[in-house]
Amino acid sequence: MVIKMIEIISKKLFRDIPACVCDPYFSKNGYLPTHPEKLTAPGYKPCTTPQSCYGEHVHRELEVHYVCTGEYHAFLDGREQIVHAGELLTINPFETHSGYYVPSDETLYYYFTILDLSFFAQSLPAGYAKIIRDICSGKARFRERISQAELDRIAGAQSLPLDRLFTRMDADYEAGCSLRLVSGIYELLSLLLSFCISADTPRTRNKDFEFICQVSETIEQNYAKELTTGLMSEQFGYTESHFCRRFKKSFGTTFADYLCQYRLKRAADFKLKNKTALTDIAAQVGFRDYAYFSRAFSRYYGMPPMKYYRSRK
Repeated sequence: MVIKMIEIISKKLFRDIPACVCDPYFSKNGYLPTHPEKLTAPGYKPCTTPQSCYGEHVHRELEVHYVCTGEYHAFLDGREQIVHAGELLTINPFETHSGYYVPSDETLYYYFTILDLSFFAQSLPAGYAKIIRDICSGKARFRERISQAELDRIAGAQSLPLDRLFTRMDADYEAGCSLRLVSGIYELLSLLLSFCISADTPRTRNKDFEFICQVSETIEQNYAKELTTGLMSEQFGYTESHFCRRFKKSFGTTFADYLCQYRLKRAADFKLKNKTALTDIAAQVGFRDYAYFSRAFSRYYGMPPMKYYRSRK
């Protein structure tokens, strides 16, 4: 599987912007690592069984998808949503999510962006900043799915063409236009905060937001160091078995799997330079065994590390 995922922008201009507009994701009877204009001799093996878009995981940032063509199935805290072309999917902070699609002749093509809401809330009016605080704490939530037609009906003249917005944000990211990218992010937030707040009472979740925030922050600050369930349970004052149960209940996966995926995503942020050694990249994100890093990276991104980095030069 090939997914170009860069959750924290690593380009020099974007170092202080905790947000990302990733390359579009494409699939057609398999996975394609290229953009539409480059769809020639793809070299994939057709398949008919459901294929994973992204495995089950959770994080504190808001994640937003916009599907241009095709459709895929998303699971948000175990609830299935079928996301069609022209629809926006919002994945609220700390919502366990995964997705798959059924291969067909119709290409699945979608953009996605991951945003640190607390960063952008700093420059918002007090009322909107409070909404964001409520969303981050689970007291409020964005609607999970909205179409362009619904947005036009709700927002009227204030509606923005979603396909044009995401296309422009992706182009700004690729071109290194950081200010225009930030402008696009605020346009997206304007739509979400003004027209996409869910009217439903937030569902009671079997999650402890304080625990999730504390553990997430610890991992973010220490992922490059040695981290084990023993060390984590000791830091939080739990027995190891209690920590593991509470982590699985809150994050939807084991601590080891979550930490491995987190480190792989941090590794994917790197830009391979002439003298950069892959063993150094692995070590900098916490992998002491390069062979294990290479196998895990290949499973998660669908290609060996060297091929992945060369594709991003």
